[in-house]
Amino acid sequence: MKIERVVLVTDDGEEDIFLFERLLKKAGVGNPIRSALSGDAAIARLSSVAEGSSDEVLLVCFLDIKMPGTNGFDVLRWVRRRQEFDSVPVIMLSSSDDPADIAKAAKLGADCYLTKHPAPAVMRDVLGAVEKFSGQPKGREKEVFDAAFNLLARRS
Repeated sequence: MKIERVVLVTDDGEEDIFLFERLLKKAGVGNPIRSALSGDAAIARLSSVAEGSSDEVLLVCFLDIKMPGTNGFDVLRWVRRRQEFDSVPVIMLSSSDDPADIAKAAKLGADCYLTKHPAPAVMRDVLGAVEKFSGQPKGREKEVFDAAFNLLARRS
């Protein structure tokens, strides 16, 4: 069985997923991209990865915040309670630039917060920052978030 290192994009808008997949490709991401159209679908896919019933390993997870039902913050909470995903970077992806949403994402353990739709160069910088910090000891989440967010502030 071949194990694939995949990127998961969760958004309730099919058009947003399509555009984000194109952005990831333009940013140089060569890994397979999987999508989930709801928070519940993301948790189901992540559960199969955690249980080993999937031939995939999660490389990075992008989560839209504002989705009906199980939203991105709910999925983030679920991911951060699972030891299997301790080293998986989670990047929140939202049309909201509300400081309260950004603060909540950081508090819940997001590694970065992006507003839709960043330029490919910004995406490369953010993924580089997340990769630099991935695998670091627990407790460095704030440093990861600050480093990635500061990169965004310089580029926007």
